Amino acid sequence: MKILIIDDDNTTRLFLRKDLQLEGYEVMAAKNGEEALEKANKFQPSVIICDWMMPIMDGLEVCRQVKSDPILSSITFIMLTSRESVAHKVEGIDAGSDEFLCKPVDLDELHARVRSGVKQYELKRLMRISNQKLSEALEQLRQTQTHLLQSEKMSSLGQMVAGVAH
Repeated sequence: MKILIIDDDNTTRLFLRKDLQLEGYEVMAAKNGEEALEKANKFQPSVIICDWMMPIMDGLEVCRQVKSDPILSSITFIMLTSRESVAHKVEGIDAGSDEFLCKPVDLDELHARVRSGVKQYELKRLMRISNQKLSEALEQLRQTQTHLLQSEKMSSLGQMVAGVAH
């Protein structure tokens, strides 16, 4: 699974990257929000771990943009923050964040949240595939119904013409 780490602090980025690579994940890092959005579009990660406080574009704005993009919206977004108040968590959830991870990062919690995020992403992906298949089946059913109605009309018309001719 792919993970994108976004943090303006080089030490945090390297620490998280190394640790998650050791856990077997494919990890890419970005140092700001603009770079992150470019990499998210190219890389298509399952999970994004994003620092809240960054220059240029903060984590909330990155989250909003990721969650508003139909292609990226199913990515599990983990907000990395030192802000622990309920008001901040509400603000993050309103922006679209799926999870929160507090600094300093506890590695066991990091691993658990990433595993959970990967599961969420996979479930969303399977649901999207199922919905697509259901939509296709419904469209095929509608086409079949239309075809049957036309066949029935033609049959009725044929019977009426035969009755008139008789």
